[in-house]
Amino acid sequence: MRGLPNQAGTSLLESTLILSMLIPVFSLGFGISVVAGLKSIGHQALYESLICIAQGETPHHCERQLKMQLRRIIVWGRCENLRLHRGPYTIRGDLTWSFGSQLRLKLRHQIPRRLEKAI
Repeated sequence: MRGLPNQAGTSLLESTLILSMLIPVFSLGFGISVVAGLKSIGHQALYESLICIAQGETPHHCERQLKMQLRRIIVWGRCENLRLHRGPYTIRGDLTWSFGSQLRLKLRHQIPRRLEKAI
């Protein structure tokens, strides 16, 4: 009956090895999920600001609304670059949200100007 203590030690060692491999995998998966969610939220907010311009509002007004909306949802980081532009054929928006010195989320979206007439 001396085999049981060795099996208990082996189980502990195996559990430790498995956890040391699973923790980084789950951390990476969580990080990817957070970035994908932030990108999705940012794209939706940018699209809504382009629709705001298409409805006849000024770009400045729509930029201010977009910043307020993003600050309510994304509580960390800051808006580094936001530009909404009404061109001859498209309404374009560029957004850069910074989460520190090295991590940035850059988004670009555009809609055709013909949507102005449809709205």
